Amino acid sequence: GGAGGRVGVVGGCAEYTGAPYFAAAAALRAGADLAHVFCAPEAAAALKAYSPELIVHPLLVDSSAGGGGGDGNGGGNGSGSGGELEAWVKRMDALVVGPGLGRAPGVVDAARRALAVAREASLPVALDADALWLVSEDLALGAAPRTVLTPNANELGRLMAAAAPEALEALGLPRGARPSPRQAATALATALEGATVLGKGEVDVVAAVDVGADDGGMVVTGEVAGSGSPRRCGGQG
Repeated sequence: GGAGGRVGVVGGCAEYTGAPYFAAAAALRAGADLAHVFCAPEAAAALKAYSPELIVHPLLVDSSAGGGGGDGNGGGNGSGSGGELEAWVKRMDALVVGPGLGRAPGVVDAARRALAVAREASLPVALDADALWLVSEDLALGAAPRTVLTPNANELGRLMAAAAPEALEALGLPRGARPSPRQAATALATALEGATVLGKGEVDVVAAVDVGADDGGMVVTGEVAGSGSPRRCGGQG
């Protein structure tokens, strides 16, 4: 085997197959040896057709909607096929959760379990799209070292609403104040205790806790120079 590692992408439903494809394809182009996509059964055929390089596992079954099938690789006894998802996640070297995930209850539960396995194994994790909605519902899911959150402006606002007002007050901002993207990313990184926040916008902002600082809690914030895309590309989350 190679030394580039295995990247797992948890996402992909009937409506959204482009986002998990682009995440997995980007991992391969960046040098990963293998890219696995853990998706809903309805997304599997499209994802397999996009590229022969992707290893597709239709394991995100929404049991709450009576789903259970799959194409032989997924299971029929609930989301994740009775521990099969967890077993695969343990074999990954990094995990991306959220692109095209959707919010079906059984699928969301599977994402939670994948994150729990990743955290236990200290895997690097990137959270995007519907995984960020999941974090806004339960901040503890994003509060971990080696975790990167990649919110756009709306997602950052939703996350801040969940973390505020305490996080903003820690920066000296009064209640009800509208923070700048830099302030919001800094406050969120502080609230999430070790995670890195990459706020996407006209100017991308990166905020992370400097664990090597004397007080162990200084947040380092920087901006990415250069302009981004003037449009939000459809289908990519």
